Amino acid sequence: MLLVKDISLKFGDRTLLDRVSFALRMGEKVALIGRNGTGKSTILKIIAGLAEADAGSIDRPQNMAYLKQEITIDPTLTVVEAAYTAFDRVQLIQQEIDQITSKLEHTTDEDQIMELSQKLSELYTELDHLGASSIEGDIQKVLKGLGFDEETFEKPVGELSGGWQMRVELARLLLGRPDYLLLDEPTNHLDMPSIIWLEKYLKASEAGILLVSHDKRFLDELTNRTIEISLGRLYDMPLPYSKFKEERQKLKEIQLASAQNQQKNIERTEKLIDRFRAKASKASMAKSLAKQLEKVEIIEVEEDDDSVMKVRFPVLDRSPRTMVQAEGLCKSYEVKEVLREVDFEIERNEKIAFVGQNGQGKSTLAKLIAGAIKPSGGSLEVNEKVMIGYYAQDQTEQFDTKKTVLQTIEELASPEIRPRVRGILGAFLFSGEDSGKKVSVLSGGERARLALACMILSHTNLLIMDEPTHHLDIQAKQRLKDSLMEYPGALIIISHDRDFLTGLTTRTIEFQDGRIKEYLGDIDEMLSRKGIETLDALALGAAGKENKSEDKKPNAGAKKISQTNDGASPQDIKMMQRRFNIVEKDIGLCEADIQEREKLLADPDFYQSEGFQKEVDAYEAKKKELEKLMEEWESLAEKLG
Repeated sequence: MLLVKDISLKFGDRTLLDRVSFALRMGEKVALIGRNGTGKSTILKIIAGLAEADAGSIDRPQNMAYLKQEITIDPTLTVVEAAYTAFDRVQLIQQEIDQITSKLEHTTDEDQIMELSQKLSELYTELDHLGASSIEGDIQKVLKGLGFDEETFEKPVGELSGGWQMRVELARLLLGRPDYLLLDEPTNHLDMPSIIWLEKYLKASEAGILLVSHDKRFLDELTNRTIEISLGRLYDMPLPYSKFKEERQKLKEIQLASAQNQQKNIERTEKLIDRFRAKASKASMAKSLAKQLEKVEIIEVEEDDDSVMKVRFPVLDRSPRTMVQAEGLCKSYEVKEVLREVDFEIERNEKIAFVGQNGQGKSTLAKLIAGAIKPSGGSLEVNEKVMIGYYAQDQTEQFDTKKTVLQTIEELASPEIRPRVRGILGAFLFSGEDSGKKVSVLSGGERARLALACMILSHTNLLIMDEPTHHLDIQAKQRLKDSLMEYPGALIIISHDRDFLTGLTTRTIEFQDGRIKEYLGDIDEMLSRKGIETLDALALGAAGKENKSEDKKPNAGAKKISQTNDGASPQDIKMMQRRFNIVEKDIGLCEADIQEREKLLADPDFYQSEGFQKEVDAYEAKKKELEKLMEEWESLAEKLG
């Protein structure tokens, strides 16, 4: 069990943690929540032994792992080699087993034999716990679940972006099968399919998990207990995030009502005491009431942290009807074609979400529209009256870290705006001394707020925002979402946060294999149109892709195809027709088989079974069989058609 006892921590005059205590047991999935700056990441570091508290103690379990935001992997290792480092302990155990086995072969001492045999049994138990018998399969499952394809397995970690390197860190941590997991924003660099896969994987895990995340839906789906840090204190309930917030609000209302009633009683008693003191016959009663009053324990009303980011994007008065129009748009990076023959347009006041797996072209199209990169082919027209506000995915990394918050925004502000920059910073919770902070000491959430503040400096009528919610806490994300819903200009938003996208957009565009597919409505409407309730289909690797055979699939009960091939004899036609009917039936059976296997593969528990790799191989073989059948069906259809 992980036990946190009376931890206290101060930063200057500010109390960050005030004698906080809690326990985490095996199997518990606990959300650690609170505003940015309340101490969530700090307490994780204290538990992990990477930071010290002013007071208190931690009872740490032996097999505990911590996902921090820094990369620690040797950049020269390939992705798969880095994953194998999770099993270094397995190699050490194997060496120790070999040594003990050798000793057993050369001893006749019964006591020593018993001692060595016991040790050998313990080592084999540990090997089993570490999954030594299925290392290769586990590595494949976890890496693919986190979005890596087999081509990337052999790439050096140093050649990957920071986000993909963090995925390698997460994969290595999961493969180590720790008993306790400390996770600090594990979904920050994941796309929707990978988030859903991780959600299922962690839910199936027997580990005790302490999780910091700003993904509301991820918390609701995964956790069964919530601990909130607020003004140095902890509020702990056995509820997932949303239900926890409801109960916390009820408790606050009860607490406030109780405090108000108590204050009324105190005031009433004080008036009686004052009145009775004036009369000699009532003096003893006045003293008695005063003593009772001294014993009253005052109900303290919890102070709410009401600070909230205020976002209002200034808009140009007039916008053209058609703002952006692309036809046959293509973009390649060397030999890799990211976008292929894309047709896209956005009209005045539209709000559009770009969704899909990472690497499918969402950010590329956003950069093309923003003018950050040039197309490789096709046409792209942005109306001259369009004024774009662009929030890039790496926006927070573009600041000069040596400058202060105030210097950063002043340099971007026009002369007429400059007198208002302190007010703008205050709206984004940089008030007083905070504006003098160096960018280098800002947290991820503070940098995200500063980047959004910088976007306020100019009028726009088209906002393009690529993952703007990274590092924002749940309250700040909701405030940003409210502001974007009120924004009267057009919006293109890229996000993997399902809750953030719900209800925000009027059109959803799915990216897959260099092409796009459009759906009217928000992310939930898209899922409904695709006939799924969640994004699990994407998590299984389909990434929103329609069944490739769907467009070509023969209709069941289709009429026999008449002879139009003059080169074939009636006997040949008859044989081809018979084979055509057989292939058509085999396609139906094969597709049904694949669908059943996909249901099996969707269950995270399936991967814990010994024969899972055999089933995976059979699934892949079935897909190849279907592909061949489709090719034969098309060939026969052409000959008979």
